[in-house]
Amino acid sequence: MTSRRFATILAAGLLGLAACAAPAASTSPTAIPVAPVPTEASPMATAAPTVDPAAQQQPGTAPININSALAITAEGAIMPTQDASLLFGVQGTVGTVLVHEGDHVDAGQVLAGLTTEALDLQVAQAQAALAGAQAALAGVDEGPRAASVAAAQAQVRSAEAALAQLKAGPKVQDVTSAQAGLAAAQANMESQRINLSSAKNRADSAVEQAANALRSAQDSYSTTYWKNRELEKLPGDLPQSAKDAEAAALRAVSNAEEGLRQAEIAAESARLAEQTGIQAAEQQVNQAQAALDKLQAGATSDQIAAATAQVAQARSQLDALTNPTTASQRAQREASVAQAQAALESAQYNRSQADLKAPFAGVVAEVNIDVGDPSSSAGAAAIRLIDLSDLTAEVDVSDVDIAGVQVGQHATLLVQSLPNVTFSGKVIYIAPAATVNGNVRTYTVRISIDDQSGLLSGMRVRATITPAT
Repeated sequence: MTSRRFATILAAGLLGLAACAAPAASTSPTAIPVAPVPTEASPMATAAPTVDPAAQQQPGTAPININSALAITAEGAIMPTQDASLLFGVQGTVGTVLVHEGDHVDAGQVLAGLTTEALDLQVAQAQAALAGAQAALAGVDEGPRAASVAAAQAQVRSAEAALAQLKAGPKVQDVTSAQAGLAAAQANMESQRINLSSAKNRADSAVEQAANALRSAQDSYSTTYWKNRELEKLPGDLPQSAKDAEAAALRAVSNAEEGLRQAEIAAESARLAEQTGIQAAEQQVNQAQAALDKLQAGATSDQIAAATAQVAQARSQLDALTNPTTASQRAQREASVAQAQAALESAQYNRSQADLKAPFAGVVAEVNIDVGDPSSSAGAAAIRLIDLSDLTAEVDVSDVDIAGVQVGQHATLLVQSLPNVTFSGKVIYIAPAATVNGNVRTYTVRISIDDQSGLLSGMRVRATITPAT
């Protein structure tokens, strides 16, 4: 049974008691019609009791405050007048955090900022693009410069000459020169083959001579060595001359070994030089032959097509310089300027969004970012700002009771955190649509608070709304 039904029953009971308490000596009391109490079978019968104004108070009875019986109660919380969850307007990396939770800030104050290197570069690029578009538009009225026209004409002549040469085929002098180049390459290859082969043969001969010298030195040393061994068997010491002869023979063997080693190295170098030199000479002959073949074959269809395209492009560039600008070309360049201007303004706007500013004066309630964090994270504001300069009570009123609530009605507020203090205020707002939660429908009602001393945002509150008299 709703609070309105209880109010109806209570009012009817109080009126009945007042009638019974009248003095016995008086005349019969005027009957007080009372509306029947609705049952659960008829939930819509919630009308207030009908009371005859002349019979509301009999002699000897106390006055009855029916309005207090019809009061509506609802619960909610103390809320700030403004509560903003702030996010950066562009993506980026947090570069600075300038506030902490609990700080008081002014409207327009910068709270945090992103790194701006990339955004500054975008602004600079947009400025350069705008300058280029404006220069192109200004060139419409200035006309082409003589130097530009002359350069374009020279490009046309060069392209036409190249095309004509391709179509005419190779020149006799070019063919003669290519044939001479091939003959020179062939002669060089033969010369290289002869010279390098001779050098290799000389190196191989030097190796054979060094090997023979080593064998002779070894034979001489062996003879001297065994001779001294026989002399050592005789009485007396081995003569010094014999010792010196043996040492000299051993040194001769070592020198011959080194000579053979050097000769073998020189022979290997000569063989490699012959191989690489002949290969290089053969490559030169092949290149000269290919150049001659290409020249004698003449231009291909692809080469002629490419040269023709070069002529067309050069002529188009010359025409663009010499022909007057049309209205459509001017319009295109003006559109390019407008587009570049819009791109610059967009880049400048994005740069301005790198600073997170306070939309109003208030207190920082939450700081959910640190330097180095991404500019946004799912489900969390970067900074939350609330305005505590004026608090209100927001309560949820049942759809059964909302018809009895009007803007301007007086309300008494009880705060759970301050049980010994009663606050008062007036209804200043009623939500036009209900909030639905399952089968429960409620309307948000906002109540001003006369004296807000001791109140904080988020405190639980119970409001009693008194109907207007």
